[in-house]
Amino acid sequence: MDARVLLVVAAAAAIVFTAATVAGAQVHHVVGDDRGWDPSTDVASWSSERIFRVGDKILSLLTPTHSIVSYL
Repeated sequence: MDARVLLVVAAAAAIVFTAATVAGAQVHHVVGDDRGWDPSTDVASWSSERIFRVGDKILSLLTPTHSIVSYL
């Protein structure tokens, strides 16, 4: 196999692997964890314990029928 073809195949494989890894790594963060969000939720303390990355979703459960989703 020609060295250039091998290089192109390796580069394409690396791009596909990286894209699949990043796409599969998104995390859904629920503000307030199991209790959901309410006015007494200490959002600063809650967020300080997490690492947020591009692609993650932050879900604020306001009531059983209303929620807010923020995308990073």
